[in-house]
Amino acid sequence: MRKLTWYIAKKYCLFTLFSLVGFWTIFVTVNLIETGKKFIQNDTPVDIILDYYIHFTPQIISLSVPVACLLGALFTMGGLSKHNEVTAMRACGISVLRIIAPVMTIAFLCSIGLFFFTEIIVPENNRKKDEIREVYVKGRRALDEIRERHLTIQVGNHKTLYISNFDFKKNIGFKAYVLQVKDDKALYRIDAQQVAYKDSAWVFSNGKIRYFTEEGTKFETFTKTDTIQIGVNPDDLILSRYRPETLGYFELESFIDRLKGLGANFKKWEVEKFHKLSFPFAVVIVTLVGVSLGTERHKSGAARSFIFSFFFLFVYYGVFKFTKIAGVTGDLSEIVSAWIANVIFFIFGLGFYQKAKR
Repeated sequence: MRKLTWYIAKKYCLFTLFSLVGFWTIFVTVNLIETGKKFIQNDTPVDIILDYYIHFTPQIISLSVPVACLLGALFTMGGLSKHNEVTAMRACGISVLRIIAPVMTIAFLCSIGLFFFTEIIVPENNRKKDEIREVYVKGRRALDEIRERHLTIQVGNHKTLYISNFDFKKNIGFKAYVLQVKDDKALYRIDAQQVAYKDSAWVFSNGKIRYFTEEGTKFETFTKTDTIQIGVNPDDLILSRYRPETLGYFELESFIDRLKGLGANFKKWEVEKFHKLSFPFAVVIVTLVGVSLGTERHKSGAARSFIFSFFFLFVYYGVFKFTKIAGVTGDLSEIVSAWIANVIFFIFGLGFYQKAKR
């Protein structure tokens, strides 16, 4: 029985690995066709292009693992069925559950591994990939050198900080303002030609303060203000410019806590955090469908199973994406939006498994 386990497990691992390499090759080829022209226009060195795809690889792997596991399950069980090995095993009294157990065990381990992979490896590589893309594809400066950011951050429900240009290395910004409101009415606005972050506070220089009162608007000009405690630091400005995909689960938790402290909107970040937990479970779901359909004993079963499995996968991804959007818009709670697709399609997967047992 141990030999049977290793036999099935080895087949599944090999087919999954080959599928993963195949998807990586397709992904890189398509992306290179799309971005190659930009690399050439910006005279990108070959080593930078290689570095870009090295940092891109973890994201490609994380997106391809569920599909690769599905193909691995289909090819493994389909091959066993084609050569009547599944029939022989069942004739010997081996249950379908025992046959698919090695595949499902590996898929479960892959789902756990995928979470830690997307937590530890993917975010940092995504950030480095995005920096290269900013410079050599979009023709902009790197993230730590960029100035034209038009940064806006909401501090609580009553204060907004805007900086048109910010130098993250020197912690100096240009054309900034702070707007203070209360009961939907503006109290004052500080405009400055230059702003600097020093000693945990902001210093505004060369500007004016407008006070909005019932009598009208009053103006005060200044060359340099005293330090202003806004509750925001440059790290918040940098982090707010990242895409949720460039942060790991625990980084998102820390950032969400920071946004809560600022009173800023954190809905999309909260949704992304829960989806980082739920997405790896897709490996188990699609593999369950793959092994169940892969045991088809009809002559046309292999092709039909292949087509239906990919249809199932695309529908699953579509629902997963739709519920994610519903979570961001507030139509679904964060937890429900993250897990409802998994629950629904796992039930479908169990249904396919029950059919395969007959």
